[in-house]
Amino acid sequence: MKLSRNIFAIISLSVAVGLPCWVPGHEASAQQEAIATLNGKPITSKQVEERVATHLYRLRWEIYDTLKTEAEKLIEERLLAEEAERRGMSVGELLRVEVEQKAQAPSDERVDAYIREKQLEPDAEAGLRNRIITYLADRAAIDRKLAYLEELREKADYRFLLDPPERPRAKVSADDDPVRGNPEAPITIIHFASFSCDICAESAHKIERLTREFPDSIRWVHRDFLNLFDERGLKAAEAGETAHAHGKFWEFHDHVYSLSDDLKEKDLGRLLEDAGIDPSEYEKAHADARYILEIKHDIEEGVEAGVTSVPAIFINGRYMSGTFAYEKLKQMVEEELQAAGLEARTRDAALP
Repeated sequence: MKLSRNIFAIISLSVAVGLPCWVPGHEASAQQEAIATLNGKPITSKQVEERVATHLYRLRWEIYDTLKTEAEKLIEERLLAEEAERRGMSVGELLRVEVEQKAQAPSDERVDAYIREKQLEPDAEAGLRNRIITYLADRAAIDRKLAYLEELREKADYRFLLDPPERPRAKVSADDDPVRGNPEAPITIIHFASFSCDICAESAHKIERLTREFPDSIRWVHRDFLNLFDERGLKAAEAGETAHAHGKFWEFHDHVYSLSDDLKEKDLGRLLEDAGIDPSEYEKAHADARYILEIKHDIEEGVEAGVTSVPAIFINGRYMSGTFAYEKLKQMVEEELQAAGLEARTRDAALP
């Protein structure tokens, strides 16, 4: 099995210094063990892990996911070997019969549809068309093999016995950043994002959908996180701080993310004006070191909480990537409501 350098380092270090290597589902005792002392007083794993909870979660998840992936590859190899032996043939022969012979060759209509989908020239040269046919045939074979392996798995009694690592609660404050929604809501969602990031716009739309589906249950906080060399993102963050100082942050926020990749630096003054702010206020922001310090403070707290890239979402301190599907975010909100002893009351109306 090939492990990433991070995983290998964790396991090697654990063995070398005699620390317990993490095993999913067996964390409680390890968290209480002393890993250092100061003037004779112990410093426990739990005390240290609270400071780097999200970082460690990612590494533990990488171990778990690698073990699960490799276990599934191993059982697929064994299932094929067992089925081939049962039928009195080699694995290669079994794959030819069940995959190669059953994978459908792409029809002319399918090739034409692919050419339209990729916006290629309708009268593509013969060489290009042949390459497309080969690609679609290979993809059909892969799909057929996956389907066949799923058939074998359904007949077998396969269970993966390790528990996934528990998602930690990082200590992430709302600070004095923009807040939207019920200030007494049982759920606080902190969104670390950049205004120059397309997928941040997508994750903001997911959070907005959550606030509509769970009215009065969510308090939404925006915090800046960006590369300070990202000139467009930095200027947009400064404009956002200007809007926040004038009580118009969310109007600016929504307008910026509606533009997505079409946002240009020259648009920022107009967007502030649309939100009811004199554009000259934005010019003053460039000379006000306070705004840059606010942005840097957000970034520093994000790094401390384990944020390495955006979008990053914390739901009552529990980290989740903003690239995850909406249903995963919704599930976590429902779990938090249940943990608080509240019923997950949602609006039944269809939401986009």
